[in-house]
Amino acid sequence: MGTSNGQDTQIHVFCDASERAYGAVLYVRSSTCEGVIVGLACSKNRLAPVKKLTLPCLELLAALVGAWLLQYFCRDRHEHQGRHVMD
Repeated sequence: MGTSNGQDTQIHVFCDASERAYGAVLYVRSSTCEGVIVGLACSKNRLAPVKKLTLPCLELLAALVGAWLLQYFCRDRHEHQGRHVMD
């Protein structure tokens, strides 16, 4: 999945949680003169703990997983510039 300088590249991270599991997904969106390309870059999910946690707490854990994904992806791609938005 290319992220060359000739393209407008965006990184999108989506996080979600339920009573059973939580996780995050990272997509790369590139705009070229030929059109828009969107691709799944990486994802991570985990089962919720056996001890019951509130849904807001699980959402925070999902956001933490999303932040780790973004950090891992940017470190791996050496992308330290730009604006990153987590949804």
